[in-house]
Parts: sequence; structure tokens; C-alpha cells
Amino acid sequence: MDNASQRRATGSYATRYTPEAAKRYQRRKAGKHEAEMALVRRAFAEIPKGTVLDVPCGGGRVAMQLAQLGYTATAADLSPGMRDIAQQAFTRSGLSIKADIEDVGQLSYPDRHFDAVISFRLFHHFGRPETRRQAVVQLCRVARTHVAISYFSPWSFTAFKRFLQRRFLGKITKFHTPLSEVAGYFHEAGFALVRDHAQLRGIKTLHVAVFRRREGQS
Repeated sequence: MDNASQRRATGSYATRYTPEAAKRYQRRKAGKHEAEMALVRRAFAEIPKGTVLDVPCGGGRVAMQLAQLGYTATAADLSPGMRDIAQQAFTRSGLSIKADIEDVGQLSYPDRHFDAVISFRLFHHFGRPETRRQAVVQLCRVARTHVAISYFSPWSFTAFKRFLQRRFLGKITKFHTPLSEVAGYFHEAGFALVRDHAQLRGIKTLHVAVFRRREGQS
């Protein structure tokens, strides 16, 4: 594994991208990008319009998608390179979205500061349960009602291919998490599952689960 993968596998949130690495990360095929944004749109059909935090925002594509849907979006990323790329994209698009530098493991925002929070394509980098749990605690803390989180399901053809890669090639760069484990972290934080959305159930590993704060939870 490279240094970034090692830090993720051991549970560190402090993975930083150089400006060059941040630019490389943003190169995504148009078809893949649209499929992922369609998944985000499906998830947010469950979530009323309001303020939303996109963390980590990467190059800002989720925040821009949500702003175009009518949400008041804020973007945040630990990497200054990613944050800068996102802010430039917002400016080019004419969207009024603020981009902050934030660590998902220790967010600086007040409790329930946003109506909703989304964390897209991050959870599968965490190899340790305590790291996954702490991320969920922080996402739920700053969300008033809803949290949407992507994760990699182990029950898919893609997950099986990755299992073979790990078994025979020793490659461990992405971690798969059952929905029951994800939902358990959210239950501890006072949230209940609304719906689990699969990109292509049984084939693709990417899912987005939507959780809502349980009534009476402080």
C-alpha cells in the first residue's frame, strides 16, 4: 500500500493530497460521474431542502449537485489542495458555496449546525471499526435531521473481485462494510435507517444509506 492507503487502513483521518494528487483524483469518466450523481439524487429525494454539509468534498461535485437541486450547500475537506480545487469549481459554476478545511474525525462546526450531512466515497477507506464509529459520531453530531453516507457493500460482484485481489495479490486499498455494521454505528448516535440505495444491487459495491435522527434523541 502507498502512504495514503496505510494511513487510511490504520484509521487516520489525516490523509492529505498534494495539489497534483488532488487534480489526478478529480479525473473521472463522465459515465461513472453521472452514475454516482444519480445515486446521490436518489438518496436526497428522501431529504427535505435545507442546509447540507458535503464532507469530504473532494473537488466539490456532490456539493455542486446538491446546490443545483436547491440545497444550501457547504463543502469541507481536510486537504487544502482539494478545498482549493472545489472552491475554483464553485466559482466557475457561479455557485455560492463555501469550502472549509475540516477533519471528518473532529469537525469544528457546532452541534446540529446543518439540516443534513453527506459523506460520499470516504467510509470505505477506513479499515478500523473505531475510525468508522468516530466518523459517524461526528457526522451525526453536526446534522439536525439527516445523514447520507456512502459505503462499499461486501455483497456484490465487485466486492468479490476485490476479495480475490486481496487473497492472491495482497492488495488492500478499499474496505467493505455490511449495512448492519453501518446502521449499528448510527443507532448508537441516535439515528435510524430510512433507506439504503444501491448503485446497482448485487453488481456494484457502492451504496448510499440515508439515516434520520430518532425522535426524542438529544
